[in-house]
Amino acid sequence: MNIIFIVVDSLRTDRLGCYGCNRDLTPNIDNLAKKSVLFEKAFSCTNATDPSLTSIFSGLSLQHSGIINHGPRVTEEELARVSKVILLPEILKNTGYTTFGIDFLGCWHKRGYD
Repeated sequence: MNIIFIVVDSLRTDRLGCYGCNRDLTPNIDNLAKKSVLFEKAFSCTNATDPSLTSIFSGLSLQHSGIINHGPRVTEEELARVSKVILLPEILKNTGYTTFGIDFLGCWHKRGYD
């Protein structure tokens, strides 16, 4: 089984054909969505990327994942807390999946990727 997560920063659902946009802006994502599981009711815990991604890949709320700030505002205390959190890419890698990620943020978001 293959698992693909596509996380695009600042992409609104009203720009995606798979969510009803009629402007044909995202044909590749729309085609993939037709062959996949598409979440129709998904919510973000925050609008900041670092805490959002950490929450998505840890399954934890902001307060429990350790990351509540973004970018240069992330504190040493937050980094220490998130270092103890196991992220989904790490779990997948440890169970035999080949993992690949393209990420401009780096930091702890890279953990678990080949």
